[in-house]
Amino acid sequence: MSTDATGSWTYEEIVAHCRRYGIALPEPQVRRMHELSATVSQTGLGIPRMPSKDCEPALTFVMPTE
Repeated sequence: MSTDATGSWTYEEIVAHCRRYGIALPEPQVRRMHELSATVSQTGLGIPRMPSKDCEPALTFVMPTE
């Protein structure tokens, strides 16, 4: 991920990510993925965080075992 303060991924980082995981997408879908990555990054930055990890609530999600 870039060092941009907004947490946005560059288009080249999206392409490299897809290549790394063997994801073959047409150009319009890669561009859409890049657009969505900015939205997701902005949303994540807007979520308030606890001042310390010890103050974080316990995880409530448990992975299914079957």
